[in-house]
Amino acid sequence: MHIPTRHDILVSVGFLLILGLLVFSGLWVFCYRTRAAKVDFRRYPVKGIDISAHNGEVDFRRVREAGYSFVWIKAGEGETFRDARFADNYDAAVSAGLAVGAYHYFRFDCDGMLQAINLCQALDGRLPALGVAIDIEEEGNAAGVSTPVIISRLSAMLDYLNMRGFPITLYSNKDGYYEYLQDEFSDYPLWICSFTDSMPIEDAPQWSYWQYSHSGNVPGIEGKVDENVSRVPLEL
Repeated sequence: MHIPTRHDILVSVGFLLILGLLVFSGLWVFCYRTRAAKVDFRRYPVKGIDISAHNGEVDFRRVREAGYSFVWIKAGEGETFRDARFADNYDAAVSAGLAVGAYHYFRFDCDGMLQAINLCQALDGRLPALGVAIDIEEEGNAAGVSTPVIISRLSAMLDYLNMRGFPITLYSNKDGYYEYLQDEFSDYPLWICSFTDSMPIEDAPQWSYWQYSHSGNVPGIEGKVDENVSRVPLEL
């Protein structure tokens, strides 16, 4: 009969801890990516999506025929990254009759003005009907950057884009809104990610767009896609 040694026990415990962590991580990702609010579409009938190259090739005409009116398309990230499908997505969405906006993932660890220049270069002369949106959130971002530094860099980016004449919307979740946007940038329209059913964020009266789902099933798109509503009618 084999009597487990201390080494055997430690190996077994370590294996179980790693297995438990993997299971927990998988469940967290699954739950996060499949969360969605129940939206009253009688109150917010203008529906839209947001996409990036991650969503693959999109049939925007089918999206439009399914009742969606607008799309936010990823253009860039940080100082140098540009979404590989932005130009094709943008041109196809406009051709399909959707109102289009371009969004940029804001990197906490990058210079704000250089990020603005990167976004402008990604647009390559295009003037999105919805303007540009800056995605400000901690998920996937650099850790250890102080809030004052983040706010300073974001201010520099916004100053440059304002100088270039772009209408600007700021995107975040509730945590990001309270940490970075509420006090310093309340004059900008807000695109809020929230899974609260009745109201995305009660003390942010300027919200214009509500991302209510990370797990939408939309004709013309393979796999899950983010879904949104607009608070106001859009001119197409």
